[in-house]
Amino acid sequence: MAVTRFAVATLALVLVTGCGLKARTFNEGGRGYAIGLGKHSGPVCLLPGKTPESVKKTYIGVLKGRKGSPGSFEPVRQTMVEEARAIGADLLEDTTMRQDLAFRGIFFIRPIGEGIAYQLENPEDFDCVANGGLLYQGIGTPPKRLAPAATVQPASTAPPPSQALSYDQCMARVLRVQDERLRLESMSLCDGVK
Repeated sequence: MAVTRFAVATLALVLVTGCGLKARTFNEGGRGYAIGLGKHSGPVCLLPGKTPESVKKTYIGVLKGRKGSPGSFEPVRQTMVEEARAIGADLLEDTTMRQDLAFRGIFFIRPIGEGIAYQLENPEDFDCVANGGLLYQGIGTPPKRLAPAATVQPASTAPPPSQALSYDQCMARVLRVQDERLRLESMSLCDGVK
């Protein structure tokens, strides 16, 4: 009985000690910790790809974040953003998120994130959202994302000019538009159809 209690307590201790969120910045090649360029509290951009070559930036290191227990990617991203601010990074380029298999007495999958940390020369000139990134403004605030593009029917589905559309056919086409604002604007186009 005492052995069972000890085993359960040990297993719980092992599981709990690895459950925290962690983020570290390493030198190139992962050898040692990178030295930051000073703290800041400004926005941080998580970019899934590369920045345009015209953007001037200073390399800091490879930033890696992880969660010690199963869960979503958002807490790992938030932890990576906090670490980026602590080392003076404005941009995490080539950011990747993945699930990793961990063993702490039992197997489970945990979220892992990685990105290359840079300090931008002119951070106000770089439009993170337009370049496909997530912009984290402040601590605990949700990121700014690019709004989804309106879905419009391709031009190849339009009838040739020789065929006249009836009002019902026009409205049927307009109702297929998925963007509500664009659909409402397009409804007025059917008013001129016989």
